[in-house]
Amino acid sequence: MSETDFQTARLRVQDWAPVLADADRRAQLEPKLLAMLTPPVLKYLPPSLAVPDGGITAWIDARRDKARVSLIWQQDALIGLMFLMDIGTEGELRIGYMLAEQVWGQGIGSELVQGLIAQLAQGPKRHLSGGVEVGNLASARILQNAGFTRDPAQSSDELDMFTRMIG
Repeated sequence: MSETDFQTARLRVQDWAPVLADADRRAQLEPKLLAMLTPPVLKYLPPSLAVPDGGITAWIDARRDKARVSLIWQQDALIGLMFLMDIGTEGELRIGYMLAEQVWGQGIGSELVQGLIAQLAQGPKRHLSGGVEVGNLASARILQNAGFTRDPAQSSDELDMFTRMIG
């Protein structure tokens, strides 16, 4: 079990590597991901997260090379992805996530971040950060409500960086 596998009251968060390793399960996952990656979901994310002309297979391969990716399930429905990237050498992690439009406004993002914090708190002390494009007030609130504070030194005119110590 990965450190990014955990459950909350409504969510099951699972490393996607075992799913991708199974051809049948991957074939079932790809159209679900493609359906979830709508323009509103991608609006505040970096352009590199757009689905390329090579399709969802190329998109998955690009994500797999850059971060630990977890699938977010609510019951049997795929409702999002969580990205966890190792930054530096001191156990610093950066979180990113995207949620399907149909679950916006239901507290899923807050529940996800709180669940990750609870999971990581069981391990060594960590520095967790998350970037939010300026204007994405909902994501900024999720991080602030989870105890993150804006770091002016790491923020820019386009991106607010939020940080928090875990453990």
